[in-house]
Amino acid sequence: MKYKALLVDDQPNVLREEVKLMQEIDDVGEIFCASSGESALQIIQEKAPDLMLLDWDLGIGINGIDLIKKLKEDSQTEDTVVIIVTAFTGPKYIEKAIESGATDYIPKPIDKFEFLMRCEAALMLYQEEQCIREQRNILWHSIEKQKAREAQIKRRNKLLMVETNFKKQIISIVLHDIRSPITGVYLFLELLLKNPEEKFKEDIESILEDLLNSIKSLNNTLENIIQWSHNQTERLPLYRSFCFVQDVIDESVSLCYAMLKNKDLSIVIDLHDKKTKVYADKNMFSFTVRNLLSNAIKFSFRGNTIRIHSRELENNLIEIAIKDKGLGIPEGMKKKIFKTRKIFLQKGTEGEQGTGLGLFLCKEFIEKNNGVIDFTSDSKGSTFYLRLPKTPSL
Repeated sequence: MKYKALLVDDQPNVLREEVKLMQEIDDVGEIFCASSGESALQIIQEKAPDLMLLDWDLGIGINGIDLIKKLKEDSQTEDTVVIIVTAFTGPKYIEKAIESGATDYIPKPIDKFEFLMRCEAALMLYQEEQCIREQRNILWHSIEKQKAREAQIKRRNKLLMVETNFKKQIISIVLHDIRSPITGVYLFLELLLKNPEEKFKEDIESILEDLLNSIKSLNNTLENIIQWSHNQTERLPLYRSFCFVQDVIDESVSLCYAMLKNKDLSIVIDLHDKKTKVYADKNMFSFTVRNLLSNAIKFSFRGNTIRIHSRELENNLIEIAIKDKGLGIPEGMKKKIFKTRKIFLQKGTEGEQGTGLGLFLCKEFIEKNNGVIDFTSDSKGSTFYLRLPKTPSL
């Protein structure tokens, strides 16, 4: 590697002598000359020399000591090797030069042997310092990379812990929700086996309805778990198409008919256009409508009315609203029900249970279809809004 040298002196004969001597040093390539502190600064900014030989007294303007101080104050030039070349040879001058940041000191008149020896020694020191800086930078980057890796591992471990706790919570809730309907079926079958049919003939329809509701509850829980499991592993395919909103709502009402009848609930459907369509995955759209309708039934008071209506919005969206008259969502839970890894659990008006996965999945499914799900709620009930595109996004 060839180094760049800057020679600064206000005496031309001294500059000529220094240039001649500097050319004998093999490690020096380019040589620049300046006769004042101001011109030296300009060369420093443009050429970034590695070695500078500097006269103490440069006449009018910036002197050698002031120039050194400017170099050392700038992070771009603070490592430049500076040798003071001057006739001021007293100990106090040498001490002041070194304190200012000079690496070495050459007295005038210049002795060739001393000049070459001190310049070569300064360049060797500069080379060693460069190696140390490079090694330090490599070490620093290595430490920073290690810190980044450790931080990444900590983040992954934290996410894994959250994921594990969430799944444990899911399993606990699901086991509880599955056990309840299975226990109901078991007790009914035990009663049927131990007693002749005629003894509870009058109650058979009511018992069968309870049995059917237990099985439907179990089926709904299992369906939610299957959908959630597929969604977690991203195996659930997305097939968007044009879906008639009326057909999806009618299908959901039909599937929830027994639940509606059991709580003596009526339903009013008021779509702005019977032929309204949305562009979405039909299975995900149907699941969401069915889940929100099931929740509306669960949280409605007996004998009330559930209303479903739609309207066309700007930005290529269709809004479907499902409104109930029931408990409403507690204030403390409003910010949690759609949050990832937060399970929303609240018993219905007649003690109905649920996994809390439904709303989480609804949000996932609607967002996968470029839609939005939202709600309003107070002590008189809740309204959930689905907003889905009516045509494919451009």
